[in-house]
Amino acid sequence: GYSEAVSHSFTSVELERAFAPAAAPVRVRNPLSPEQSALRSTLCPSLLRCAQRNHNHGRDGVRLFEIARVFAAGDSRPVERWALAAVASGSAYPAQWGSPQRPLDFYDVKGDLESLLGGCAQALRFDAVRHPALHPGQAARVSLDGRALGVLGALHPELARRFDLDAAFVFELELERWPAPAPERYAAWSEQPRASRDLAMVVAAEVPAQRLVDCVQELGLDALRDTLVFDVYRDPQLGRDRKSVGLRLIFQKNSGTLRDAEVDEWLARAAAALTDRLHAEMRQ
Repeated sequence: GYSEAVSHSFTSVELERAFAPAAAPVRVRNPLSPEQSALRSTLCPSLLRCAQRNHNHGRDGVRLFEIARVFAAGDSRPVERWALAAVASGSAYPAQWGSPQRPLDFYDVKGDLESLLGGCAQALRFDAVRHPALHPGQAARVSLDGRALGVLGALHPELARRFDLDAAFVFELELERWPAPAPERYAAWSEQPRASRDLAMVVAAEVPAQRLVDCVQELGLDALRDTLVFDVYRDPQLGRDRKSVGLRLIFQKNSGTLRDAEVDEWLARAAAALTDRLHAEMRQ
């Protein structure tokens, strides 16, 4: 659903500092204009200009991507690398009679990014990160097997106003770090019934929900098929700077029916690990 954009490699020093304040911009000696006075180190400003133009012409639900070179200062000459970036804004889907329209959100674009990685998507990690061009609390570092691939997030409100967009979501990945396609693996579906159990754990507010999921999965519990976060709840009664995270553990065997006693034992092991490693408490 994304359309390809092809834009200039030049941008303004001002935009470079907004998106990459720590980097020294690669300046052009004889720029045609102040808006083309530097080589871009990120594709996002160019794509946001395209999204702004489409938005000003009445287009809703803009989705654009670009694959091109970006530049960084080197010892004697700029260093080039290939990058993939995308921007999405407006409605999540075209107008239809079956359901009301809604604006795009972080998870829509996160799903688009995951679809690019195919079989590798399950191994992707999204960790909270602070980025000067992205919205606080809606920015993530994208990594795979401990290797950083890029960033994903909502555009900072100040930059969104600058580009005349109500909201926009962007991601950018380094193509040199793009993983090799994962081999396709097939397995028979189990005919045994599933069992799900919920845990509500109170932890410090700064502990990411992913940490709880990792803690449970690292136990290697028999027949654990998935661990899902289904609720995050904050209330002064939980304690200062505390939150409750709801986890759903799904168990299933390939052969043999699950017994309540063994599922309860695995659940108790998960709760104990969360208490020991993350100082979590069972919510009453």
